[in-house]
Amino acid sequence: MPPKRKTQESTSSEEDYDDEEDIILTPSSPATKKLKPTSDEDDYSEEDEKTTRERDIAFARFSSKKKNAPAAIIKDPTPSKRTGRQADATTEKTLLTASDLQSLSHEALIAHILRLQIELAAARNSTTTTASLSATDVAKKVSALRDLMPKALRKHLIWKPACKTGRARFTHDFAVSSPLILDVLFEKANPAKKAWKMKKISADQFQNDIVGEMVEGRVRYDVLYLTGDVTCRWVEEEGVLRVAGFYGKIV
Repeated sequence: MPPKRKTQESTSSEEDYDDEEDIILTPSSPATKKLKPTSDEDDYSEEDEKTTRERDIAFARFSSKKKNAPAAIIKDPTPSKRTGRQADATTEKTLLTASDLQSLSHEALIAHILRLQIELAAARNSTTTTASLSATDVAKKVSALRDLMPKALRKHLIWKPACKTGRARFTHDFAVSSPLILDVLFEKANPAKKAWKMKKISADQFQNDIVGEMVEGRVRYDVLYLTGDVTCRWVEEEGVLRVAGFYGKIV
């Protein structure tokens, strides 16, 4: 009987070994599915990657909001289509820093630059006051302006098809630093020295009283003259005297 007992023990031990082998080595065994380890890469790609992506998106949104947030002194840099002055009002009486200028829109930045140019021109004009210009200085500037005007206007008298009817246009801006110069320049056209913004005078009066000589342009086989009235506009903000009119053949 003892030999049979040994055989059963050996059989049971072999069965135990086979069970362990099934648990460890058999791919289809339920136990191996539970005990099968998962790699770190699989865990990251499925769960951690999603969490990381959501965190990066949230951080990017927060950073963009913080970067694009306008300064407290700027209300709304977008100009109004109705008035066209809202962009200028947002930067008025405000000392803007570099970050403030970067936060402004393109339209608001252009409006701010234009306003600064106007203020700079006004400041330059205000420096030349009545007290700073003596009568001698005014006389010299008027003389220099009268010498310049016919030379500059002759350059505009070139041939155009409209010259046949005497309706070709010309425009030229002359720098004038003080209204005192205009008072002397237009002394005959404005003897009362009243304040004015625009004057329309005849071509003959303009050449005789303002310029002091005839303004003619010579082209091939013909001569061009000033025709009609000449408009003189005083643009105080820019510090210029704008002269405009017509020229061509005398019909």
